[in-house]
Amino acid sequence: MFIRPGQGSKTQPQHAVACLPLLVVASYEQVFRYGGWCDNRLSEGSEEDRPEVLPAAAGHDAGGIRYSHAPITEAVVEFRVTQRPTLTLDELNGLGTAESEYPLITPRFDVQGEFELTDVAVSTSARRIHSGYVFSREDRSQIFQARLDGFSFSRLPPYDTWGPFAEEAVRIWRRYVAVARPISVDRIGVRYVNRIDVPKDSIEIKDYLNVWPEIPETMPQVLQGYFLQLGVPLQQFDSTVTINSTIVAPPVEAVTSLLLDLDTYALTRLVPETADFDESILARLADLRMAKNFVFEAAITDETRRLIS
Repeated sequence: MFIRPGQGSKTQPQHAVACLPLLVVASYEQVFRYGGWCDNRLSEGSEEDRPEVLPAAAGHDAGGIRYSHAPITEAVVEFRVTQRPTLTLDELNGLGTAESEYPLITPRFDVQGEFELTDVAVSTSARRIHSGYVFSREDRSQIFQARLDGFSFSRLPPYDTWGPFAEEAVRIWRRYVAVARPISVDRIGVRYVNRIDVPKDSIEIKDYLNVWPEIPETMPQVLQGYFLQLGVPLQQFDSTVTINSTIVAPPVEAVTSLLLDLDTYALTRLVPETADFDESILARLADLRMAKNFVFEAAITDETRRLIS
């Protein structure tokens, strides 16, 4: 089955973002720029990773494959928490005082939609809820969000390696914990968004990805666009991955761009007051990083490896 982008694929369809832990955004690319969640610069686990930030996890091989043209468009670490009832937005805003490298501060809003059904009519409404702040570098290459219900740290291109990315994420996360004093950490995620640029006008998806939509044989075997989502438990890593794949606008003409978004996460119940809290956080990040690498290698083909090597 071939994918042949039509004119309608130049701009991606609009997606609702109500009740998502993201900024109010319009397109698929924007959702993942500010929401958080793709390293396959390393697929990886070699060189200058810093063990004090991310210790090795027993029983799992992190890989060691390094790609010179890694397709990463965003790398994200996210923590979702049960908030302290007395936490205020002013306390979160205060995180910017000591973070001079992140001078751009903007409010973060969630959108909450409501509808009411009566015997005679249906009414709908939506409202914005101020849920935290977004702190950005001047060049917007690194962004962190401090929310009432959690924290996320994002790295946009150019992405270097896991070591400095994870070190900075953990450094600011520790400051968030000191200020927000959450009751517990309930979810930890490592998310990488990849854009695979194929220098062809039309492609066979399965030549580049091992996850693809199938069309009944009685229908034309051509797609102008698609969106695919899979949720897969990863028992060996005690985690789950949500795989999103779609076609996105290419950077130049005569290119077909496939998005491979890997959201690897673990549900937890970690309490900051416990003695091993920090160690447990780092261990979970180590496992999630390796789970992400495992899924990335499983999801791409040798043809993609040739493209990004």
